[in-house]
Amino acid sequence: MKSYNKIKSMCASAAVVIIVMIMTFTGCTTTADYTLGEEFAPSNQQMVMRTRSYKAGMMREAEQEETPCRIFETRLFRTDSVKSNDVKQFVIGVERDERFGVRRMGFVSQFLHMVLPDDSIGFGYRPIYDSMVMQLLVDTFAGDTSKPIKFNVYWLEKELVADGATDTVFYTSFDARKSGHIKADAEPIFTFTFPDPENNIYTDNVNIRMKETPATKDFINRLLCMDKLDENGLANNNVEVYRSDSLFLKTFKGVWVEPAEDNPEDAAVYSLSIPDTNMRLFGRVRNAGADADIVTDTLDISYVFRNTYSGDWGNVWAQSVKHDYSTTQLANLPMDETLDERAEVQIAYVDGCGGVVTELYFTDEFLLSLRDINSDDDDYISAAINQAQLKFYLEESDYDYAKLDPLALADAMNKAVPRLGLYTDYKKLTPVLDYMFEQEKSGTTIHYNGYLNRSRAMYEMNISAYIQELMNALLALEPDANGNVDLTKLLAPRTIYIAPEAYDQFTLSRSILQGSNHELNNASIELELTYTLVK
Repeated sequence: MKSYNKIKSMCASAAVVIIVMIMTFTGCTTTADYTLGEEFAPSNQQMVMRTRSYKAGMMREAEQEETPCRIFETRLFRTDSVKSNDVKQFVIGVERDERFGVRRMGFVSQFLHMVLPDDSIGFGYRPIYDSMVMQLLVDTFAGDTSKPIKFNVYWLEKELVADGATDTVFYTSFDARKSGHIKADAEPIFTFTFPDPENNIYTDNVNIRMKETPATKDFINRLLCMDKLDENGLANNNVEVYRSDSLFLKTFKGVWVEPAEDNPEDAAVYSLSIPDTNMRLFGRVRNAGADADIVTDTLDISYVFRNTYSGDWGNVWAQSVKHDYSTTQLANLPMDETLDERAEVQIAYVDGCGGVVTELYFTDEFLLSLRDINSDDDDYISAAINQAQLKFYLEESDYDYAKLDPLALADAMNKAVPRLGLYTDYKKLTPVLDYMFEQEKSGTTIHYNGYLNRSRAMYEMNISAYIQELMNALLALEPDANGNVDLTKLLAPRTIYIAPEAYDQFTLSRSILQGSNHELNNASIELELTYTLVK
């Protein structure tokens, strides 16, 4: 028995080569009849191809009696360790959803100037400040855009990046007060309202004049170098901060933008283009001395959150998200990652922006059925996975597409995440072998899929390499005297996480999927295997 299992393990490793070869020729095929020609196959062939499905709580295979078998145990998962720096967009606002609760979103960012003061006079004689505007360009939004939201802007008192730090990481749980970047009782330097229909400010590209507060004057005085005027009333003594990006960032450490507490919860959240989200200062320059009332020039200075001209400085920002599930059905469900026990759920939730996702745990019965995939014929000592298709159906979907109601599903599909990723470690975004998103980003074609199929109201993922990895690890386990194996010694991950795709973690979309319990779902999670048995 011991030597037999060693042979099985060796063959299992060799099977990986076989699966890669087969996938090379079948990777672009979505459907195929793998049984075609089976009746002409010789009885002494070294390989035989078969199919198996795990569907509606049953395992089905050709010419075999179907048997009960669940693939997964589904649980909800929530962590505060979702990386949020260097995101592709800022998301701001407040939104309430009856299923996902309330989310409040803001951001923290460094900023740099786009105009250098005059070498001789700086900003001139006692420059006049007129206004500061926030420039916004909305990419996408979710919620009720007719509800105005008040935002507060704070000036950071602590640097975002310490001297010499090269790998500073921020998470969605970032809070500028708790981190000491602003005081607990800090007063905002500006406030602004967006959208603001009364003042014709909607969701298009806008310049919003920010309202001043008692703290505004000190901030503007420093920006215009008026905190240290020389004997002639010129701001020469401190204008050097504009000559060095590093010195500027030590002086002006950044801003924290968040929705005020007194906003309506049923408003909206907005995804903003970072290159087009800036602060812009307007003012005037006047003559010194007797002609001080004469304006000689105007000031128009942009302070950008993304600086394309200085690659080493001024490009640190992070997203902040606060989730509140207290008014939803999720309120009493244990989903925090710190909990050892989290109850199974019948519905799988997938939220972006650091929200709740779903943990999928392969059951013992599934793993044992996979390990014994050749149990009906001992002549075949190993198996190669040709294709493994994992399918998730939206909450109101069905296995039978003819039963789908397009109108009833339209809203759910419009709100659904466009593409889902599968990870063995969600916090580190470690993907299953088939979803090598970094290779995909560099131009390599992968056959993972994961996109929403709107005609079927479902997602389909090719996880062939992952299932092969799982099978190889199962075959490597040595059985005891009774033929049993200890699954706790499995060296492949048996838990995976379903979440938004890696390059769209802060999508505003959300998906509600049917879980693993076939008795409580019309279309529970499904897995279809095509495999080759090897003698």
